[in-house]
Amino acid sequence: MFIFLLLLQKNKQMHTPNSISCILKSNLRIPDTINNQIELKGRYKKNGTKDYNGFYFDTLIDENTEESIVIKVSKDIRDQLENDYIYSFTGVLVISNKKDCLFHCYLSVTDTTAKLERRISTKEEQILKLLEKKSGKKTSNISIELEDILLKDIKPKICLLFPQRTEVRTEFWDALGSGISMYDCHEVQCNFGNVQEFTHSINSLDSQKYDAIFILRGGGEGLDFFSNCEVINSILECNTPIFSGVGHGDSNILLRSFVSEYKNNPTDTGYHLAKLAKGTRKRIEGQLESNKNHHNMIKNKDAIIESQKAQIDELKKNKMIYILATAATVAIILYMLIG
Repeated sequence: MFIFLLLLQKNKQMHTPNSISCILKSNLRIPDTINNQIELKGRYKKNGTKDYNGFYFDTLIDENTEESIVIKVSKDIRDQLENDYIYSFTGVLVISNKKDCLFHCYLSVTDTTAKLERRISTKEEQILKLLEKKSGKKTSNISIELEDILLKDIKPKICLLFPQRTEVRTEFWDALGSGISMYDCHEVQCNFGNVQEFTHSINSLDSQKYDAIFILRGGGEGLDFFSNCEVINSILECNTPIFSGVGHGDSNILLRSFVSEYKNNPTDTGYHLAKLAKGTRKRIEGQLESNKNHHNMIKNKDAIIESQKAQIDELKKNKMIYILATAATVAIILYMLIG
């Protein structure tokens, strides 16, 4: 930048976007330390299927920082490569001018082969550790736990975590419908693109003694956020059961393998909660009706017992009268015989 400013100060003429681009292009240079062939190692990622005269521009990602650089590879080399494996490539750095004074730096791979460093990528290792962590954690079925609370005629306290500025809120509430009356719902918004903000929100919500936390987001771009290992780890750290209502039916996100329960999207989640509320309400009403019938049966039983007691008393009374009458008759007969 300092060299560029000096060049402009020496040349006082009026510049155009093109002249600026030309000045930059003629003065940008790769340091001697990396000017020749270099070796570059990282996690390989294919970028689509489009080729440029038999070459492809893919991505090599740093194992630790997620920084990335574009690499230019031939079809022969590309056919040997697998996504998310760790490779080292030999090539030269190239800086090219695209447009609007934007410059593109990439590694042009020169070797005919790529060296496979490790078959299990760093991310795969992280996922294995997360799976091990999950296996040591107590599992819970959110639907059963919420149903148990509802059957006690108590409203479960649930957190609904939405992204900022989203339309899925309306879709969720419409699907839940009248079922909302059965839950104590607390709505929270969070940036589903910032890992630090998300993990902070989850940690904070976990301390607020919810019966369950529902993460709700539709499909589209940015779903890979829910395959981020830091995001997954923050969920595993929660003591509160987590329910995922993220994505669409065909969304392949890591989150679903680590939450207590999931549905395909916010709408399905709303319908699920509504169905749970309706079913529980029906069971409560059935129990109340059963209790009522049982109470009536007990009352009828008491009435029957009282009636039977009265009949027994009447029989006893009639029996006494019969005995007295019989005794009187015997006495009269004896009197007549003696007399």
